[in-house]
Amino acid sequence: MENNPNVRIINGYGPTENTTFSITYEIETYPKGTIPIGKPINNTTVYILNEEKNPVPMGEEGEIHLGGDGLAIGYINNEVLTKEKFIDHPYKQGEKLYCTGDWGRIRPDGNIEFLGRKDRQYKINGYRIELKEIEAIAQAKDEVKDAIVIVKEVKGKKKLVLYYISESIDRRQMRDYLHHVLPTYMIPSQLIQLDHFPLNDRGKIDMNQLKQYKDGKDEQKNMSMNTESDLYLLWKRVLDSDDFGLEDDFFSCGGNSLLLLEVYQNLKEKYGKNIKISDLFTHSTIKGLAKFLNNLADQSVVNKLMITLKKDMFLEYPKQSINFKSIEFWIDENSYQELNSHYRGMEFSTVITAFYIFLLDMMKDSGSINLFYMERNHPYYLKDIQVPFIPKTEQIIEFTKEVQKMKSNNDQKVDENLLAAFGNDTFNHRQIRTIVTKDEKQIINLTQYYHLILVISEDERDPVIRLYYDSHKFKLEKIGNIMTGLRNLTSAIAQEN
Repeated sequence: MENNPNVRIINGYGPTENTTFSITYEIETYPKGTIPIGKPINNTTVYILNEEKNPVPMGEEGEIHLGGDGLAIGYINNEVLTKEKFIDHPYKQGEKLYCTGDWGRIRPDGNIEFLGRKDRQYKINGYRIELKEIEAIAQAKDEVKDAIVIVKEVKGKKKLVLYYISESIDRRQMRDYLHHVLPTYMIPSQLIQLDHFPLNDRGKIDMNQLKQYKDGKDEQKNMSMNTESDLYLLWKRVLDSDDFGLEDDFFSCGGNSLLLLEVYQNLKEKYGKNIKISDLFTHSTIKGLAKFLNNLADQSVVNKLMITLKKDMFLEYPKQSINFKSIEFWIDENSYQELNSHYRGMEFSTVITAFYIFLLDMMKDSGSINLFYMERNHPYYLKDIQVPFIPKTEQIIEFTKEVQKMKSNNDQKVDENLLAAFGNDTFNHRQIRTIVTKDEKQIINLTQYYHLILVISEDERDPVIRLYYDSHKFKLEKIGNIMTGLRNLTSAIAQEN
């Protein structure tokens, strides 16, 4: 406009049914905000009417109706559509008005503002939603070639479904993007990724065929865990539908509070009191709920892998913060050689581990011994170790061989889910986790997950045993008793003829 001041720019609006242009607006200055479509041209009438065909007040939304000299008389060979679209003029007998299907309103200055297609505006959960706005946002995402939003009705509830074409943006990435740029009520509950839109004989998008596309079966192929598959089948039975994906919201797929209660009752049979009805409101997608339930299961495993120690092992008033300290002792070369002669073919670390298990058993309050240990830079665990009564040295040696056998046959590796669950528990009920390692470089990381860490180091001239403990939880004297017991056992076995 600045470079071409003599050029007139006119925004024209009008359907073919009213001879192309019906309303115009001349843009005289650089526009700020929405450009109106203007006022009717000569010999043309415009009305903004509500559903009862009554005029709406200025500023209120309604359907744009057109009349005047340019109005057609109807559609050739289509009496039904003609009757629907060309209605009797409510205020001028013998004349007709054309129902455009476009939504608009009159501004205070008398200009009309175009708001979109009537059939593309919906009221869902109390919010008026313009589908074109969602499509524009989706199409603005890099690598998205096109997008269409439709409204489906499932068990009497409307839900938004977004179909989009992209080779690289998956549903999770698209959902994350939409959550950042749209209010919650405008985010489609279902996203379907396609490589093309179906076309009809006229080369236009075939909406009927598009609506037939479902992602439920494809989602089943992509399920990464049994929990997701189980939840999918549960939802399918409860909702009486398979028209949903792993990241679709339960309530947007036709669910309600009563149906959610049915899901809850089914899950409660498996997870018991660990799951609450509120958890299903918080995690309302299959993917989110599956992750939550797996964490519950992992946490249950974690609790079973802890040791309950006697009450006198702990400070009367422990602190919430952590502060790790260590106690250590060296094994002289003579004792080291003697131990190796008693335990030929066995690792020194396994011998000390067996002694440690024996001492933990003496200090436990109830239950069995569960121990973690590092092997090839990864944690493993031994569960429900049964420690026999050991009055003689020979039986200690036999127990040590049993520990060696357990480690050799063990495949209980701590996976990432289980490790993540370690960070979710709280220090209570005198339950602790303990791990044995030969690598002191791992200490900082291990203090995030374990309460007692035994380091068996053979790198130095004289092997050294260090026990790291949280000084804000444990009594120093009790930790000292463990180390004294280890030293005494080591000495006793080394001096045995």
